[in-house]
Amino acid sequence: MAIFPVLSNESTVQVGDKTRLDATRSYAAGETITKVEINPDGGATWFDVTGSSADDWYLDWTYSSAAAVVPAVRVTTSGSPTSVSSAVTVITSATDNLFSADSDLTAWEPDIFKYLPSGRATFLNVHREAQKQILDWLDRHEIWDGNDDRLTAAAVVDVQEVKEWSKFLTLQIIFESLYNAKDDVFSQKSVKYAALSEEARARAQIKLDLNGSGTATNSERVLFNTIRVVRS
Repeated sequence: MAIFPVLSNESTVQVGDKTRLDATRSYAAGETITKVEINPDGGATWFDVTGSSADDWYLDWTYSSAAAVVPAVRVTTSGSPTSVSSAVTVITSATDNLFSADSDLTAWEPDIFKYLPSGRATFLNVHREAQKQILDWLDRHEIWDGNDDRLTAAAVVDVQEVKEWSKFLTLQIIFESLYNAKDDVFSQKSVKYAALSEEARARAQIKLDLNGSGTATNSERVLFNTIRVVRS
């Protein structure tokens, strides 16, 4: 017989944010699972999440400090338990340097939080995806640092200059994940925010730290309406 623990989790989490360590896809071949435990950080404490069904096999958690942690799930049947570990990088908000925040969303969608998925209390993960897509866009357009390497979030010294772009892109991603019919209201909202995101990007003119000095000058800026980079 065989036991197959499965643990799903976010790879990056911000300090103080709620995240879910999900073991609901764990299974055993030819045996009955009698106990499921989750360890959130690689420490000594295991939480029993067995519950009444596999739907209960998860642990919602908040990390209090930046670290590389090793959560694990331990599954028991009739014999010895079997465990598997994963990895989570916990970072501060300063390191995350997200370009928008949940408070930016509510001005456009006051009830946006009713769309939060289970196991989350914020949309920080979606803001992080929007940030990634913005950095991907810069990379595709060959807007690189002084060594011709891909820019990191830290290169955006003043996030206010990309806040509108990130805000609408985040809303677009949220509603794209919700719609299930081509013309339903979520589809319409995703199209609306995609257009607003493109407009915000076209208007953007931001200074970037292209030389890694920690600051950005007027000679280190990108004009998105013309895709022109001015370097010092």
